[in-house]
Amino acid sequence: MKNFKSRNIQINTNRKAQGYSFLEILLGVAIIGAVSVMIISGMSSNKKKSQAQAMMNDVSSITNNLVQQFAAGGGTYAGLNNQVAISMNAVPGGGTIVVPTSGSTLKDVWGGQVTIASANSDQSFTIQYTQVPPQVCNSVITSLGGSSFTKIEIGGQVVFQNDSSANTPLEPGNVGTQCNAGGNSTTIIFTVG
Repeated sequence: MKNFKSRNIQINTNRKAQGYSFLEILLGVAIIGAVSVMIISGMSSNKKKSQAQAMMNDVSSITNNLVQQFAAGGGTYAGLNNQVAISMNAVPGGGTIVVPTSGSTLKDVWGGQVTIASANSDQSFTIQYTQVPPQVCNSVITSLGGSSFTKIEIGGQVVFQNDSSANTPLEPGNVGTQCNAGGNSTTIIFTVG
């Protein structure tokens, strides 16, 4: 019997020396996959938060720059467009807006366009972003609120308006609905003045 036990131990030792079983390898791959998904998902969420903050900074910067620079001209925004805003250095680069070295086409980091234009008989101006992801849209609108805007539209729907023609309060539930309705091709228009 003694030989049988030592032989049995020897067999088990040899089996372990052969490597891992298919089940052990499969389990290891599954664990690595699950951890990778969690890491990538967390990175994506952080990227969206970073993009939302950058967009808020860009919109606020453009708004402040244009209001200040046009105030000397009586507060009208006659002739305002992308080219004028670029030439006035009112458009920050490096955030969510790609400023061209020549020309006037402004792009956002999601592949859409950013358009700055005078509106309402030159008494106000708009900043329009296209192809904004829902998470960024929701975060930007709820954070900026109606702070310095007379109107905010998402996908053609007014989600905030505070001027002589209407008073539509900003409701986070409505903002979320409108941001999600457009998917990754949501258009946001901020009206200032």
